[in-house]
Amino acid sequence: MKYTINMNSLLERISQDDPQAFKVFYEYTYPQLYRITSYFLSDSEARKDIISEVYMSLWRNRQTLKDIRNINNYLFISVRNNVMRTNNEKISYQHIQIEESGLEECSTWQDPEKELLNNELREIIELTVNNLPDRCRLIFIMVREEGKKYKDVAEILSISEKTVQAQMVIAVKKIGAVVNNYRSSV
Repeated sequence: MKYTINMNSLLERISQDDPQAFKVFYEYTYPQLYRITSYFLSDSEARKDIISEVYMSLWRNRQTLKDIRNINNYLFISVRNNVMRTNNEKISYQHIQIEESGLEECSTWQDPEKELLNNELREIIELTVNNLPDRCRLIFIMVREEGKKYKDVAEILSISEKTVQAQMVIAVKKIGAVVNNYRSSV
């Protein structure tokens, strides 16, 4: 049974020291936080540590939670800041999977050769995305996988919308060039 949560009232209850409301908030947001941490960290234990720190900070500052306008952006920024704070070295990103590349529609059971070529192209696209510069890859993932708007990505990463747009152009050009190169060689 799926239910919806009124996040504003939940945050209001948490800000009034309601541990049960915090438990509901935790259960509702944990999968999202785990996914966000996977953008920055490949180690499962490190992810859990970061998530624990975020929730501890949220509970310590619970009186201010009711003032947060966009909790999803706030959670993303909290995770990012905690990762940066605990790991001043280069952030190691987990390789992502592009599941919705649109190639599934091209695949047919009747043509195994076509299916093999589509799988090969999918792997090439994944490799290309994983080899993008760190910030470019993160922006691409946030826009394409998370479906975030340029404005939201800019706010979360504390950069301008033009930077987000420029990084998306770079990513799409690189991926497009690789796909065109592959198609011309097949």
